[in-house]
Amino acid sequence: MALRGFIGFLLVLAIAFSFSSYMFFYLTEHDAGQQFFSKMIADRIEKEASAEDFAQAERYVRFECKDKGVAYLNITAEPLKINCTQMDKVPFNILLGNAIYDKIYYKSYDCGLIDCFFSTQNIPALIAGQSHDRYWSYYLYLLAIDIVLAILLFFVSEGWTKKASSFGYVLLVSGLGAFPFFVTQKLFNANMQFMNNIIYAQIIMLAIGIVLLVVSIIIKSKRKKKKNEDDEEESGNEDEEEG
Repeated sequence: MALRGFIGFLLVLAIAFSFSSYMFFYLTEHDAGQQFFSKMIADRIEKEASAEDFAQAERYVRFECKDKGVAYLNITAEPLKINCTQMDKVPFNILLGNAIYDKIYYKSYDCGLIDCFFSTQNIPALIAGQSHDRYWSYYLYLLAIDIVLAILLFFVSEGWTKKASSFGYVLLVSGLGAFPFFVTQKLFNANMQFMNNIIYAQIIMLAIGIVLLVVSIIIKSKRKKKKNEDDEEESGNEDEEEG
């Protein structure tokens, strides 16, 4: 029982990390990442800058774009290059958000994903382009771990009832991850196909998990009822023999 529960717990964790790696693999594609993160960056810029500073920066960028065809703003550690071709196509705050995101995305970070995660200075590397292929590698490794753990769980669960309940719990808990993904999607207004794919997959897992648990409960209930009937019949036979 303890071994079965431990393997089930590891499988839930592995599935959660698999979905996370899959999500970040797509989030580190430039266009998807820009759509998701630029709005967050833009909102933060608007909160930190005064309306006057914001308007002044927009006037300066418009002038530079018209006069020189390129504009640089000193709002980051290094001058921020503005894409003048997008000047009249998107709101100015989104334009700045795109520029800052591109700066983060194309920067080269001298650290691995784990090292970057624990480094405040390098944590933007987690959404940078150099991490894109790494997330896919992690996803494939985790997928292999999922399969191995699922096979182990299958063999350590004795009988089809325990197999059904074990996988039912794993799929049920893993499927509950659809709710935080859904909330994140709505919170950041990120209607992206890969996010929808994750949510659909987890809803399917949730549904299968519920079905397996219900089936295991029904089987247990029927077996218990049959055992009680057999015990009553055996007890009745004993009473007749004694009589």
